[in-house]
Amino acid sequence: MIKTVIYISILFSLLSCSSKNLAKEDYIDWVQNSGNGLTVRKEIGNFAYELFYKPLPYQLLQANTNLTAFKDHKGTQHYTFKIESLDGLDVLKAGVKDDSEYNNRLFYLTDYIQQDFSLIQGTDTLPCLFAHYERNYGLAPFAKITLAFEEKEATSNLEKTIRFNDPVFGAGPIHFNY
Repeated sequence: MIKTVIYISILFSLLSCSSKNLAKEDYIDWVQNSGNGLTVRKEIGNFAYELFYKPLPYQLLQANTNLTAFKDHKGTQHYTFKIESLDGLDVLKAGVKDDSEYNNRLFYLTDYIQQDFSLIQGTDTLPCLFAHYERNYGLAPFAKITLAFEEKEATSNLEKTIRFNDPVFGAGPIHFNY
């Protein structure tokens, strides 16, 4: 409950500043700006791994959802994870030797990637609650996965680390610190 009040307070203060009103689009632009620390990117081998933290007010504004949706999202935090081929190829095809390796990558992204994410916050290590691969059928050199983790109120203000144990693309364990 306290966290919901904090989120609502932040949202209203951002949207109704006294001297300058922060428009919805300005807040969305600020969150999406890579310089604000909400996006962490690492390049390993021929791939770039990027994690974008999506605060709840941002998600609600993006979806044009009213504040009653806070209770639907209470207790979770959301991220977008992106794997990009640095040579411009489809991520599923970049560096593969045969169709079997391509199919293994596809199968991994659609069915098993969730088990390789965890959130380290304080003394807790939490598993990924949800992972959804957005397939683009080779139209872009990246793969996007939407992630959700539990948000514990007692640890919500602590530093966070998302750990991804990459068994498919060759990077091994990757840590994204917030």
